[in-house]
Amino acid sequence: MYQCTSYGSNPEEYSVLVVSPHSADGKEFFDQFPEIVNHPLIKSHWDLFEQYVEIERDKGADQLAHQLGHQLAQRGISSMVLEWQYPRAIVDGGRILSHCLRPCLPPTLQEQLNDRLLGMHKRSLEKLEELHQVINDRHGFVIDMHTMASFSPMNDGKIETKPVSFEGLRAYCQQFTDAPRTPDNLRLFDVITQDEDAREIAHPRLKKAIIDSLNRASIDFVENDPYCADSAFLMNVHLTRCPAIALDLPKHYVASVDNPMDFSLPDFNVDSIKVERIAKLIAEATKDALTEA
Repeated sequence: MYQCTSYGSNPEEYSVLVVSPHSADGKEFFDQFPEIVNHPLIKSHWDLFEQYVEIERDKGADQLAHQLGHQLAQRGISSMVLEWQYPRAIVDGGRILSHCLRPCLPPTLQEQLNDRLLGMHKRSLEKLEELHQVINDRHGFVIDMHTMASFSPMNDGKIETKPVSFEGLRAYCQQFTDAPRTPDNLRLFDVITQDEDAREIAHPRLKKAIIDSLNRASIDFVENDPYCADSAFLMNVHLTRCPAIALDLPKHYVASVDNPMDFSLPDFNVDSIKVERIAKLIAEATKDALTEA
């Protein structure tokens, strides 16, 4: 379950692949897996389960990916946007096959569906490998696009995200909805360039162009905080297989709120003006990096 969308005057000759693995809302997925929505335990806790799916979703990342495609096209660069069509809450499309399943379903149902869920993600990864080869052949770039919770979950007085289980769905969601809304707990734009051993694996020219563009726009950012390209993450595959970078934006960067302290999960509206602004600076940076090649 994936979708490819082409942008540019010569879409068959795309040189940039924009990947949005976590932005699916789950509607198409649940149509194909009715046993999930019809399971008695899930039906009796549907509002909570729906909240969990929405919290885990990288809302706004799909709009950002497609706007980036438009902005690249305006700069004479053809691109492909690749989206997974299944929710991160159930199958984490941003992880490698051995780490992708989320134990969020009733255990018996989880066991029944695991093989089908793994097969679905495996087919997506096969498509990704094909597109990676195209990018390498054309000396292009991969940009892995994410959004994240704006405030870090706190557990036992430290920044930590506790794992999910069906029995613990409420506690899992609450660690995000109840995260302290304080300036020192507010996340920044994360430019992801290193693996878990602090090895630089992002493409250096693309990294420099992105950072220069953020600085020109006076957008605060960090590198590899709170996330790095861990070897269990698909972004590690992008960065080690292709010239690539991963970007993870706190959701208030694309939300229609003026003050980040007013941002709350899971319900917010995406601000198209904010999305366009960020897409423009990423597109300009990508153009600069391609031009220097």
